[in-house]
Amino acid sequence: MQNRQNYYIRIYLKRNFFLCLGIALPIALLFFIVAIFYDVLAYDMLLSLVPFLIGGLSFLCSALYILRFTRMIKLQEELFDIQFNDVNAKPLFKGSVTYTSENWFVHSGSCAFYRKYIKSLSHKKYIGVRGGSGYKVKIKTVDGKIYGLWLISSSDINKIYEWSKADQQN
Repeated sequence: MQNRQNYYIRIYLKRNFFLCLGIALPIALLFFIVAIFYDVLAYDMLLSLVPFLIGGLSFLCSALYILRFTRMIKLQEELFDIQFNDVNAKPLFKGSVTYTSENWFVHSGSCAFYRKYIKSLSHKKYIGVRGGSGYKVKIKTVDGKIYGLWLISSSDINKIYEWSKADQQN
């Protein structure tokens, strides 16, 4: 199911590309406009491209998680003698990069968990300085590893807990 893995990798890369571009573009435009009006250095127009360089490096660093994603799936396929599939995969909410399927919990391009690989789930709410909040989810696996990921709302947390308990009911 390499094709399905690539689907989630593309979602991850697309999201990170637009995030890096969305941050770098306004800063570069600001530098460019300042360079036009205050032409101090001979190469100040080139300096306005530095945010794109930094954004590109950030994107490449974030792409390293793809290695973990593919390695995790391969490990679980060998451990449980199964094959990755995303039958009936649904995003947690419209536009989400986190999916639950019949047997897999997938955080696109970053991590994927087979249902039996998860030993326990826990979460903690964090509130930002300006009132925003998010949830840090910790997933403990049967081989003793702990993975963390961020989710936005309590309804996302509830959906993950419901998904994890669905196996116990069967």
